[in-house]
Amino acid sequence: MRALALALAAAALAACADPPAQVTVDGYTGAADLGALDSYVIAGPRTAIVVDGQGSVDDAMQVVAMLQRRDLIPIAAFVTRIDPAREVGLATLRLAYPELPIYAPPALAAAAPPLTAYPDATIDVDGATVALAPLTSATGEPAVALRVPAADAAIIGDTLADDIWLAARAGWLATDPPATRYYPGRGAFPRAAAALAPAPAALLAATAGPSPRGSDRCSGARPSTPDTRAAAR
Repeated sequence: MRALALALAAAALAACADPPAQVTVDGYTGAADLGALDSYVIAGPRTAIVVDGQGSVDDAMQVVAMLQRRDLIPIAAFVTRIDPAREVGLATLRLAYPELPIYAPPALAAAAPPLTAYPDATIDVDGATVALAPLTSATGEPAVALRVPAADAAIIGDTLADDIWLAARAGWLATDPPATRYYPGRGAFPRAAAALAPAPAALLAATAGPSPRGSDRCSGARPSTPDTRAAAR
């Protein structure tokens, strides 16, 4: 009887435990004449991670608006790969959220002190784990991809350019169970792994169609509102 009572009590506690946090991946595609750059927001109920900057202040503020519409608190931003085209977007994000840590490849972080070298292998978003996969090209260029198991997603960003992606596809992203939704640095998203495998470079020029211009599923944090247009250009 005692064992039965303990089992029932354990079952009751399990039923009352908080369910796992729901994590979503929402994206925004910038202006086509600036390269159709993609930025992503990995969000739980309260906090979020931003992945990759935009190519203009206007597009960067659309990413900030994604956070605003859900009253999300950004806890980190990530640069998947060094790309000068995204510097304006990162500067805008920094002005909107002055305390936000922006993580980048070590070489870029060393050259731009406001940026910080990639942290440990995982980061927590409202109890859900986001795994970081450091990648290196054949020429030694550092990059990172982010895996979000709770959303069945892999944020590959600007690693979808050359041999970095080929190395990722053969290694970390091929682990079991693999993600089924992949989020690249430019153009339409998400994509299936099969659509990425044949010719990564070609996919940068030939995307599957237009991506959403911002997400209606986000509503977010209240950042400071500096004159980002003047300061970030």
